[in-house]
Amino acid sequence: MFSKTMKCKTCGAEISKKAKQCPQCGHSYEKNSSGGGMSILTFLIILVFIAIAIPKTSTTSSNTTYAATSTTNVSKTSINTQQKQKSSQKKPQKTEKEEIKERLETVIAEQKKSMRFNKYKTLNADGLNERLQKMRHLGKVVFFAEDKAKKDKDLKKLWQTAYRQQIKFQTTHYPRMRDAFGPVMRKKLWEHNMEVKTVGKGFRRVIFTAAAFANNARIKQFHEGIGVMLSDYRFKRVDYKWIKHAHEWTYFDLQTKPDNKL
Repeated sequence: MFSKTMKCKTCGAEISKKAKQCPQCGHSYEKNSSGGGMSILTFLIILVFIAIAIPKTSTTSSNTTYAATSTTNVSKTSINTQQKQKSSQKKPQKTEKEEIKERLETVIAEQKKSMRFNKYKTLNADGLNERLQKMRHLGKVVFFAEDKAKKDKDLKKLWQTAYRQQIKFQTTHYPRMRDAFGPVMRKKLWEHNMEVKTVGKGFRRVIFTAAAFANNARIKQFHEGIGVMLSDYRFKRVDYKWIKHAHEWTYFDLQTKPDNKL
């Protein structure tokens, strides 16, 4: 019987093959399923046109066609049998320890590459977000591997290396990403007459300035739309000003983790 479950690529948890995302870590498995019905319809239309276009043949030619088709089917059956034999000879599935070890080794290699990156000023909004999500993904892998790694001496050493490198990665690059967030978002929101600035130690405070923020309803709407992204960057506070030198404005404290926490 075929297994109805699979292991999450990110955290290794057992999940249903029909699951759209991992309930443990949130990794998405949703696939685009559109287009299947259209391909079947197209195939049927082609069959109709072939039936109309091809004239009737004699009994002899029909027998010949049948013989050729039968030979083809035998060939396909032979190929399928060979493929099944090869698949049955595949290597046994990796153990849980081997999978965790492989994931941690991949994380360590990616951490080393990412630590050397310093071209944040050249990135656009999509590029910056891609860098951020990659760092967050590596952190999730390390986080979800902790409990299982602690039970094995070899894995524990590997996990500790991945953990130390991840904390160094985050404490170095979260501030750089937040520093780049201001200029990147200024360019993106320029046409909406909005200014964006990041300030403070570690650039953990972001200030949005626009005339639209004289209206509290617009502040609420904008904050609901951007709040998750600000949390991903681990900003601690966001300010909404309607003019640059306003004496009063609205701000929100964000409950986010320090940069040195997974």
